[in-house]
Amino acid sequence: MFAMFLQHSVAALYLQRLPEYQVARERAVYKTVAIVADTKRVVRTIKLSHDSEADGDACGCLQCLRTKQKPPKDIEDLLGAVIMIREFIISYR
Repeated sequence: MFAMFLQHSVAALYLQRLPEYQVARERAVYKTVAIVADTKRVVRTIKLSHDSEADGDACGCLQCLRTKQKPPKDIEDLLGAVIMIREFIISYR
């Protein structure tokens, strides 16, 4: 009898907090979509071939980015965002 009452009160609590969780989920999805859009934009701007006229650090081509020991801050943030998105998708399944 007590277990049924406890189960009912827990279910009522979940139903009461459901709108908060839905809003939080919508925010998370919105942020994820924004991060994906920014990631696609940055990836499209990366040049694949080396520009011989530009300085090695200012070139920004994929080859130059791979040769650097520490990536620039924006690339480091981008890679961190991609990892977070991947972990979010894996945990959401």
